Amino acid sequence: MVIFYIRYLALAWRGMWPYRLAFCVLLVWAASAYGQSPGIIGTAAGTGSPGFAGDGGPASQAKLDTADNISAFSNRVSVLIPLPPDTIPPAAPTEMAAFAVDGRVFLQWAANSVPDLAAYLLFREDDEQHISSVPRAQLPFSTTTFIDDEVTIGQTYFYRLAAIDSAGNQSPTSEVVQATLHLVPDHLSPNPPAMPTAEWIRGMIALHWVVNVEPDLSDYLVLRSEDNQFMLSDSLGWVSQASFADSAVAMETTYCYRLVARVYIFTDYRSKPPCCPVKWFC
Repeated sequence: MVIFYIRYLALAWRGMWPYRLAFCVLLVWAASAYGQSPGIIGTAAGTGSPGFAGDGGPASQAKLDTADNISAFSNRVSVLIPLPPDTIPPAAPTEMAAFAVDGRVFLQWAANSVPDLAAYLLFREDDEQHISSVPRAQLPFSTTTFIDDEVTIGQTYFYRLAAIDSAGNQSPTSEVVQATLHLVPDHLSPNPPAMPTAEWIRGMIALHWVVNVEPDLSDYLVLRSEDNQFMLSDSLGWVSQASFADSAVAMETTYCYRLVARVYIFTDYRSKPPCCPVKWFC
């Protein structure tokens, strides 16, 4: 269309008035066909400004260019709307229990059922009235037991447990449990009585042995057998000294003797196996 206009304009300027008249007619027709004022091409109606439709009211129009060409799409952009933050703490641990055994404190509790559980926080205090905000240990979420061996005999300890999830939310603490470390009992047995001897003196058999060195020694058990098969039912009784006189004997009989030492631990007696036998021929 533009080439057509230029062609007729050149002919008009050369003095050909018919072409000049036809040029003016075509120019008026083109302007009316496009709904624009003569001499303005590619502008929005009602404003006279080139650009896009919508800035001149409901009747405004726009064209990207005079040939109605449309560009390709731009690069795609996307936006992910995140979930709201997790601010709900897990439930407090339950069924907390503490036991003092063999100079250590054993702790146990029920597993927390929160799906995003991350860990447990263990709190320990020496005073029930003192509530510490600093955990003594952080424990894996998969465990339900703990052994505290950094303790002092005679001391009472108070324990609390809290759970934390993957978002860092901390639960209320569990109920306080306590454990007291008592004096550790002596589980060591005494040594067997050493160097026993037997001697016939004035119608009886006199037994002697070396005194045990254990400070908590209680007494000795004297066993007698005629066939060298010793049983507790063959005992002659417990004696506190390192000697014994057996007067219930028969002539021309062989007697074998064994000794057992024991120590006194609260209400529990612990003994060593009998020592080697001592034979006496009557």
